Amino acid sequence: MSDFKKIWTERRLFKAEAFRSLRGSSIKVYFDFRLKLQWKPVKPSKPAQRGKEWVPTNNGELIYTYGEAKKNGFNPPRFRDALDELVEKGFIDITHSGGGIEGDCSKYAVSERWRKYGKEDFEELIRPKDLRKGRGFARMHDEKKKSKELKAKKSTNVVKLRRRKETQPISSTLRRRRREVQNQI
Repeated sequence: MSDFKKIWTERRLFKAEAFRSLRGSSIKVYFDFRLKLQWKPVKPSKPAQRGKEWVPTNNGELIYTYGEAKKNGFNPPRFRDALDELVEKGFIDITHSGGGIEGDCSKYAVSERWRKYGKEDFEELIRPKDLRKGRGFARMHDEKKKSKELKAKKSTNVVKLRRRKETQPISSTLRRRRREVQNQI
């Protein structure tokens, strides 16, 4: 099997308000999802239709991990934001939210909800937020936060004191402070 894959899409996708409002990284992630689709020919649904119809066989079972996104050039916040935007605007749906442990990945489906974007009958969905602590993306943020807090704490506790040598001249700031203290007395 060759690595070359084709993506077939309708022209109206490119003219759709939802597609035109996507950020660059969201468009790239969307086409990554489209590349993951596997297609199978079926008999045409209408008797007068020529040729074959093609239907996806793995839609709803698409896996796109943060590790894979990193290999494709997306850092975790950018990938997360792209997923959020694609779900909100109707390009993908989450069929299974992963558990944050190895082997339990989130699964996605390429959706057609974008066709109704901006209309009253558009079905709004948002990506469920991960509220677990100590796993996956949440763990990474907790470790960064603790590291920053520890660095801040260390920097406030360390004060370097240096004695002035008798031969060194007194700085103008030090002279001013001494005068201020003497005037207060």
